[in-house]
Amino acid sequence: MPWRATRSPHLFTPRGFIIRHFIPLIICFVFPLLVPHNASALETHSVVEFGADGVGDDTEELQKALDYAVAHPCRLDLPAPSYMVSRTLVIRNPGRTRASGPIIEGRGAEATTIKFTGKSGPLFDITGVIAAGQFLHDLSFERIKLVGSFRDREEHAIQMMGCYAPCVKNVSITGFGGDGIRVNGDLAIDSNPDFTATIFLSIEGCFVSRIGGTGFVDNHPIGCPSVSIQRTVFNLCGTGGALIASAGFLIERTAFAACGWTDEQTQLNAEAIGLQIKTPGGSLTRGLLRGCEFDCNRGEHLRMDNFGMARLENNRFIYADRFSVGVLCPPIGANMAPLSANSVLNDIVIDGLFHRVDAPGDAIGIKWSNSANVDETSIEIVRNRVTNSGGAKFVPVEGMP
Repeated sequence: MPWRATRSPHLFTPRGFIIRHFIPLIICFVFPLLVPHNASALETHSVVEFGADGVGDDTEELQKALDYAVAHPCRLDLPAPSYMVSRTLVIRNPGRTRASGPIIEGRGAEATTIKFTGKSGPLFDITGVIAAGQFLHDLSFERIKLVGSFRDREEHAIQMMGCYAPCVKNVSITGFGGDGIRVNGDLAIDSNPDFTATIFLSIEGCFVSRIGGTGFVDNHPIGCPSVSIQRTVFNLCGTGGALIASAGFLIERTAFAACGWTDEQTQLNAEAIGLQIKTPGGSLTRGLLRGCEFDCNRGEHLRMDNFGMARLENNRFIYADRFSVGVLCPPIGANMAPLSANSVLNDIVIDGLFHRVDAPGDAIGIKWSNSANVDETSIEIVRNRVTNSGGAKFVPVEGMP
């Protein structure tokens, strides 16, 4: 008798066939339909319910939808291909306690567009703190494209303060005269900066391009604690890719390219920096920059001041004259402690930095600008490699402390 029949002979009868093949299907596909719906699951409302149909100016209707979604936390669906907004859309904590914010979701970063034509202010202005210790939790922007009119430097796409664990995910931002995502604080609300900070901000899978300001700006006295930027592109941002002021950050698999230009013909700032890390100092810092690419930023790829316990791992710097300005861009790859002789850097590990030089000219890979307060015993550079196909005069490291 075959082995399988001696072990479980009933499984190889017609009845056994049913047990082996149909019962698992019933368990997998039918049983879940019989389970009661979780009444606590987040509800979804379409902005169509509030009159926003994507025809004409939808400002008032979208504001009504946002007001409802803040008072009754829900997923807010934007189904139309495009919406026109003529003034700032405001999201405010509805009370004087902690509250949850809405999830604002389109059909895709290239499928749903909000076009901003406002004469002043940002497209979205978010305040989670009216009194100290409140915070607006869980706010999220997902799968949507935000387009500005390149009005002026105050035209930001998203401006926020006092949010806890907000998320900007799979969002495209373009055409704004100001910044892409801007985090603010207000010491007039409370002198302790912790109480108006935005904490655990996550920027993931976004594309910020062709704007007049900086892609992400950490404009708060203590920064945006534990900010995370992953799988995001900052491209053609006029004044810089990202400015980090937080004592803690994670940035990985992100690109900073052509910062200093707003398009292929327009150079806005010859000193623009791809990524600037500038903390106020005085606290324990920690950061990780991993698997990122920096390509032809105008002034510097990376700048670090007043930081410790940072690891820069497996990143690539590209130097070129992509827009024919006559010089190698950037002239400095990583500018360390450049602000003053009081700049502090310690416990910095650079492990795996690849410099690709594509054009002739002069450039420095890593420049230690001020070393008076740089702890040379805690600085480690491992695997700093160069390919110089452009025949440039390239110095891998200058002024090592």
